[in-house]
Amino acid sequence: AAAAAAAAAAEERSLAGGDVADQPEQAPQVREMDSGDLEVEVRIPGVRSARMLELDVSADSVRVSRLVGESTGGAIDVPLPRLVEPSSARARFNRTTAALHVRISPAVADTSGPIADDLTAGIGA
Repeated sequence: AAAAAAAAAAEERSLAGGDVADQPEQAPQVREMDSGDLEVEVRIPGVRSARMLELDVSADSVRVSRLVGESTGGAIDVPLPRLVEPSSARARFNRTTAALHVRISPAVADTSGPIADDLTAGIGA
């Protein structure tokens, strides 16, 4: 009975298009969270572990590269709609959906330096 149930489940997956990890690549999604953070979701077919990926977060983009042996196997660049603080990035990989989720806080405005001094010089004058 258990073997029949497993076979039926495999057939359902087959009819539905196979494992999610084997599905065609989808366009990355960028969502703004209620907290103001940005969440980037990148689905990478065939990836079954975060160890197969390299993540690079800059102030204005996220780059996800698939590692193949010691070389890279292509990269997905995701431009961000606003500046973020790269050091705040937190990532998690969902094996079921083969999706990497990266959450990043918005950039903190620099309130020091000559530009900020020029802006505050006119206040209260």
